[in-house]
Amino acid sequence: MNAIKTSIRVDLVDVDLKADALLHERLMRPQQAARRFAYNRLVEGVRGKTLWHSMREKFPTLTGRNVNDAITLADAVLASQRERLPAQIKNLTRRIKRTEKRLKRALDRQRGPKIERVQAMRRRLDRLTAKRDELQACVDHHTVPPALFGGRKLWRKVQRRLPGSREAWRARRTGQFYSRGSKNYKGNPHCRVTVGEDDVLWLSIRVPDGFIQRGNRVTTRALWLTFGIRYSRPYKALLRNAAVDGAAKKVSYDVRLLRLSPGQYRAYVTINEPVAHREYAVWEPIPAWCARVGGIDINLDHLAVVMADQQGQFRAWQNFRFPNLGELPRNKSLWQIGNIARDAILWIKSHGGQAIVIEDLNISHKGGSARFNRRTVPFAYRQLAQALVRRALREGLAVKLVNPAYTSWIGQLKYANQYGTGVHVAAAYVIARRGLELQERIPKKLLAKFPVIVERLQSSLEALERSVQNCTTDEEQRQKLSRQIEKRREWIRRLTDWKSCSPQAGQPWLLWVTLYLVSRHTSGVRDVLF
Repeated sequence: MNAIKTSIRVDLVDVDLKADALLHERLMRPQQAARRFAYNRLVEGVRGKTLWHSMREKFPTLTGRNVNDAITLADAVLASQRERLPAQIKNLTRRIKRTEKRLKRALDRQRGPKIERVQAMRRRLDRLTAKRDELQACVDHHTVPPALFGGRKLWRKVQRRLPGSREAWRARRTGQFYSRGSKNYKGNPHCRVTVGEDDVLWLSIRVPDGFIQRGNRVTTRALWLTFGIRYSRPYKALLRNAAVDGAAKKVSYDVRLLRLSPGQYRAYVTINEPVAHREYAVWEPIPAWCARVGGIDINLDHLAVVMADQQGQFRAWQNFRFPNLGELPRNKSLWQIGNIARDAILWIKSHGGQAIVIEDLNISHKGGSARFNRRTVPFAYRQLAQALVRRALREGLAVKLVNPAYTSWIGQLKYANQYGTGVHVAAAYVIARRGLELQERIPKKLLAKFPVIVERLQSSLEALERSVQNCTTDEEQRQKLSRQIEKRREWIRRLTDWKSCSPQAGQPWLLWVTLYLVSRHTSGVRDVLF
């Protein structure tokens, strides 16, 4: 059975002071302390049964499953830190290079360098270099930087001795409880969704309440606290099915309990929601029964959607605009993302779509103008893509991921003028055709322009060769020019002998990539192409 992970937000109601004290002191605080203890032992290399038994001795009120959950949480933190290290080092290296360029420009200033500015950039350069070296040392020695549980921002407030900051930081460190699901324990051993009279849903939480002797073992005695819950109405059926099937030992669900403030609690119930179809990876073919697909191109301010049939013919297109999505607060942006995904998927269904084709996005922020940075840093590419995928699966559509490379370039050159659309609509059409595994052959009108492009490349090549002859002292500059000459010779070879580099010859992207590189590095070529 195909399924997707769905987390449902549930708010607890009528949590009195006594119940709040029990949940916080006996449940949340011990598990979070065990999580930090497990993290430190994992960093030291302690694992397996040794770690488990030491935690059972140190935290006797926690059950064995509580200890396993704490180890799971600590291991996830450690894994995420190790996974982030290469990206952090890469980002720091990029910032160092950018600072070095700015420092060089400041030192080469015609009116003389500004001392204060130069000193500030040198201090920044030293700080970034020290941080990068520290992270690189962690990679070389297979370690991780120290973790700060409770939040770095709150800890900085504690260091500044702001009023109430230490209490807020401690509350953040101890305000969470996690319980993995299990079919053998009626869906979840510690937090269970139950169905009461009149089909009312409740959340029951197991809280330790002393110890009892069972033969040679000492186990914890527990009491169950039951609370009313508030949730979004569309999720009632999913919650009720999870409660009923969990009680019958058919399904399991995870619960994460958060303490927002004294007496105010929120839980996230994560269940497996059944769906008709699934997500197909880049290397998997789209199902043969998909007669119509919708290609989706995600942009900063709109979605471009194109319908294509099984033969790859253009059928319909639509733009879904969201001009201020990247500038909204988080809650509003999530709400708007859900609305955009709903409208786009329903439009595809109304035009007979049976699948969507979407780019397998891997967004990395490379920096730009101040306005671009403000919009792209909070812009939720991944959240929007995930919302489209989830909505499509819920609506009974299959989902196909494709490589996004050069979709906009191919669409601009081949389809924008042909169908009288914008670049992004043409890119969405290329995405749809790529999902159908159709080749993008070079059109005849574009092939007719190759001789003119080769002439421009020859002129550029001759100019570079003259520059190499005139450059006799700077060896680094000569090598740079020589590399550019070799690139242009290779481009000329590809465009001259284009049949051996065409999609029909098993090179689906080589000519498109060549045209892209030539247009970027040779003046006048874009005028020829467009």
